[in-house]
Amino acid sequence: MKLPSGLSSAGDQARQFSALRNTAAIKRSLDRLANELSTGRVSDVIDRLRGDGQRIGAIDRQIAAAGSFARSSAELSQRLGAMQLVLEQVDQTRSRQGTNLIGIKLETPIHLQQAASRAAAQGLTEMIAALNTGLAGQSLFSGDRSDRPPLADAATILQDLRLALSGATTTSDVIAVMDGWFDLPGGGFETLAYQGDPGPPLQRRVDRDVVIAIDGRADDPGIRDMLKAMAMAALADDGVLAFDDRTRAELLKEAGLRLVAGSDGLTAVRGRLGLVEEVVERSIVRHEAEESSLGQMRNAMIEADPFRTASELQAVRLQLETQYAVVARLSGLSLVGFLR
Repeated sequence: MKLPSGLSSAGDQARQFSALRNTAAIKRSLDRLANELSTGRVSDVIDRLRGDGQRIGAIDRQIAAAGSFARSSAELSQRLGAMQLVLEQVDQTRSRQGTNLIGIKLETPIHLQQAASRAAAQGLTEMIAALNTGLAGQSLFSGDRSDRPPLADAATILQDLRLALSGATTTSDVIAVMDGWFDLPGGGFETLAYQGDPGPPLQRRVDRDVVIAIDGRADDPGIRDMLKAMAMAALADDGVLAFDDRTRAELLKEAGLRLVAGSDGLTAVRGRLGLVEEVVERSIVRHEAEESSLGQMRNAMIEADPFRTASELQAVRLQLETQYAVVARLSGLSLVGFLR
C-alpha cells in the first residue's frame, strides 16, 4: 500500500514543480511586458531587429557624433558671442575717447588737455581689461594660448614706451617711435605687450569636413592701432617725458584722429567673427536636427506598441491568475495525500 502512495506523492511533486516553473516563466513575461509598457521600448532589442544589432549600433554612433558636434558648436557660439561683446566694449571706449580728443588744439586750456590725457590712460586700462576677458577659464583673444591673458597690463606697456620715447622731443619723433614699437616685427608690442599665440588663427572643427578659423586676437592690426592711439594720448601729458605744450596738444589731436578712423579696423575684426558665427549657428541647427531625426528613427526601431503590449499584459495577468489557482489546487492535493 505504501508503494502506490509513494508513487502518487512523487507524481504530485513533479506536477507541482512543473507548475512552479511555469509560474516563474509567466511572472518574467509579466515583468517584461510591464517594463515595455512603462518605457515604451521592447526589452529584447536584438530580437526586434532579427539579430541585426549593427543597424542600431550605427545609428547610435551617428547620434553621438551629431550630439558632440552640436555641443562643441554651441560652445563656439558662446565664445564668439562673448568676443563680439568685448569688441563692442572696446569700440565704445574708442568712440568716446576719440570724440574727446579730436577737438584738442594748442589753444585748449591746459587743464582740459591734462584731463583728456588722464581719461585716455583710463581708457587704455579699460581696453586691455576687456581684451583680457576669459570665458570658462579660457582667454578669448589669445589664440591657441588660451591659458593666459593676451596683453600685459597698461602700466607695463606705458613704462616700456617711456623708455623707448626717452630721446623723442617732437611730435614726429614720438609718432615714429610709437609706430615702430607697436608695428615692427620684434618690436615692443610683440616682445612685451602681446602674450598670446602669434601663429595662424585658432581652428575648430564644427562638422566632419568643416573647419573654421577664429580670426580675432589682441594682436590684430585693427586692435593694435586702437591701443597705440590710446597709449599716445595717455603719454602726451606724461610727467616723466615732459613734452612741451605744442607736442602735447598735437599728440592728443593725432590720437583722436586715429581713434575716430580706427572704427574701420574694429569693424573688420567683428565682421570676420560674424561670418564665422553664421557658419557655427548653421552647424548647430543642422546637427540638432540630425540628432533629433536619428533619435526618432532609433525609437521607431525599438518602440513597443502600447495597445498590443497592454493586451498581452492583460492576457498574461489572467494566465498568471489561472496558474496560481492550479498551483493552489496541486498543493491541496499534495497535502491531502500527505495526510493520508
